[in-house]
Amino acid sequence: EEVEMWNENPLSGYKAAQLSYNVGYWLKQAFLSGYVSVKYTAHSCRHHFAVRFYNETKDVFELSRRLNHANIATTNCYLASLRKEGVGYVIKEGN
Repeated sequence: EEVEMWNENPLSGYKAAQLSYNVGYWLKQAFLSGYVSVKYTAHSCRHHFAVRFYNETKDVFELSRRLNHANIATTNCYLASLRKEGVGYVIKEGN
């Protein structure tokens, strides 16, 4: 059975800076110990989430809420920057 991964926000009680630091620390430890072969960052994980969520839902408004953006324009700029950066993820256009 497939689990819906977008329903809840289990991290809603955390401050962004603390969460970023903790995630970054554990990603670095995973890389240094050989559990992962690519050096991920908290921000690259955020990119990955944004692209996957957008590709699966095409819901910019919900993505904006999930990324905690105060303005939808910020989310649109964020998606545009992902398209330009070539971060290794593909933004799929259309439906």
